[in-house]
Amino acid sequence: MSGNASVAVARVSKSFGSEGELLVSLFDTFPDDFDLREPLFVEIDRLAVPLFCDRFERRGRSGALVVFADFYSERRTAELIGRELFLCGGRCCAEKLRLCAGLRRGQCQKANHLLF
Repeated sequence: MSGNASVAVARVSKSFGSEGELLVSLFDTFPDDFDLREPLFVEIDRLAVPLFCDRFERRGRSGALVVFADFYSERRTAELIGRELFLCGGRCCAEKLRLCAGLRRGQCQKANHLLF
């Protein structure tokens, strides 16, 4: 993702199980105090797509087992394998996070506004 407002914090390594579980490699930039209410982002077709964690279990210092909302099948999770995950930070991301909150509630259909 381009722009100085996003920080790469992890990479999806592989699927783990058959119900949407993914193993994720955490970078040194991944915050120790990660708030599950905030989305991680993945770039798909040059769009920043928010991913909300339904489940997040740390596996040591540099790994985690994650289940993202709406990614409950092996077919869906395969789309994420090998992709970097980003956190949005700074003042310029406030609008994106507000839109993401709307997406989570199903109120906002303007995902293209989440471009970085």
